[in-house]
Amino acid sequence: MFRLLTLFCCVASSASAETYVADAFGILPTTAVSEDRAAWAGLQNHDGPVLVEPDESDSVLVFVGPKALVAGQDKAHAVALSFDLHGNLVQNESAVFSIETGAQLSARVTDGIADVQFMPEPTAGDYASGATVGGVQSARAIYRVTADLSSVSPTPDGAPTLRAEMFTTLSSTALQDKFGNPVEDGIGTTLLLSHENGETSLLSAPVREAKAEAILLARDLEAEGTLLLNLASASGTGSFDFRPVEAQTSPRLQLWEVPEIDAIGVRLGPVTTTAGHLLTDGAAVEIILSDDAGTRVEATGWLQDGYFEAIVRRPSEAERLMVTFDTPIGSERRAVTISTSAPAKIRGPE
Repeated sequence: MFRLLTLFCCVASSASAETYVADAFGILPTTAVSEDRAAWAGLQNHDGPVLVEPDESDSVLVFVGPKALVAGQDKAHAVALSFDLHGNLVQNESAVFSIETGAQLSARVTDGIADVQFMPEPTAGDYASGATVGGVQSARAIYRVTADLSSVSPTPDGAPTLRAEMFTTLSSTALQDKFGNPVEDGIGTTLLLSHENGETSLLSAPVREAKAEAILLARDLEAEGTLLLNLASASGTGSFDFRPVEAQTSPRLQLWEVPEIDAIGVRLGPVTTTAGHLLTDGAAVEIILSDDAGTRVEATGWLQDGYFEAIVRRPSEAERLMVTFDTPIGSERRAVTISTSAPAKIRGPE
């Protein structure tokens, strides 16, 4: 590269300006630039523009897009740019594109550019491609083929049984397109639960290992309903059953005398569910005590920490009473003997 420098020289009392040329080989005045010097230094003086033919290909760049292609749907476009040593676009060369698993396509390089369109393999995955111009090879370009979601038939897996207060995993059968490609992890689907009372529950079910999965904590649902699995523009239906909260075991029932006020103490609990939890605080409880003569005493209230406790009027002097109790998860009728002493204080679930 040459740069023009204007230097001022002062000799005796006169000043003059002269133009110099600076290049990688030094600085010299333009008047000293001979034809020989210009030739070996690469300096060319022309009155107008000069067209110079580019040298042979020295570097090749390749681009393939779109980067994500739908299997059996999208065509790919591969473009190669070829440059000579000085960065000029190469002309009239042949470009060979290496596509997918060994396939090759040829195209003519025009104004430094060669391009082809091709239909990729319908098998999902990452593919490497490249181009060669004049024996010079490009770096590889990566493109991806993804499953054709429009051809997937999403179907819920079986008819799950939802149990109250328990987590249940709702899933689909294997999600594959018409070419057998699995749907990629992270693809979003939705599960819509429709209940008999007209209400619905919507769950997000992202794909993991080619299956849509959602975790549901079932609570106040209807006995049964339908499932609707949605993926892209397709959907599939299924059904589910719901099991309400049930008692894990028959709860303990204790009666004891409170002679100071001629009453009886009543304790019911712990009341646990099939999920292994105490029944929720505030659950309504009703207890009826009766003797052989038919005298009845009723007590109502709520559970706290899984227990219900009350003091009621003693219906008679009988030492054994028939007790009927009712909770949201079950009813029972049992004969219970009255103890002469109060049980230990409740310190937590037994």
